[in-house]
Amino acid sequence: MCTGWGVDGMVRGSSPHCARTGHPRRNLGHFGEGWATQYLERVLGWQVVERNWRCRAGEVDILAQNGRWLVMVEVRTRRWGGPELAVEAVGPRKRRQLARLVPYVQAVFGFSPPLRVDVVALDVAGRNVCQVHHIRNVPLADGPF
Repeated sequence: MCTGWGVDGMVRGSSPHCARTGHPRRNLGHFGEGWATQYLERVLGWQVVERNWRCRAGEVDILAQNGRWLVMVEVRTRRWGGPELAVEAVGPRKRRQLARLVPYVQAVFGFSPPLRVDVVALDVAGRNVCQVHHIRNVPLADGPF
């Protein structure tokens, strides 16, 4: 059973963009990305540089500055009680896709700040975030993390 999880001052609910899409999975994704953005900024004190940054190789959900690090953040959101947890949704295929994005991000943002990839995985029930996994420095090669 989900008991809810949150941080004081964080918006509970969907972003304004969610109501416009009309698609449940997209709404869930927008909610998760908005929640993760607030978590990174308000709880961890990171600076979000870009959201939904796109290039030929794909999309980065969030690009954020964490001290000297530029961090590519992949956000995964799943409904609580579904067939898999959000953290299980970042398999080898997704990590290979993220690895293909690295040279594009470095070309645009420069090689100066060291770059890493994090995953923020959220399991939600309604507007409550039940479980959060923040995995830092995710290995982009095959295998478990």
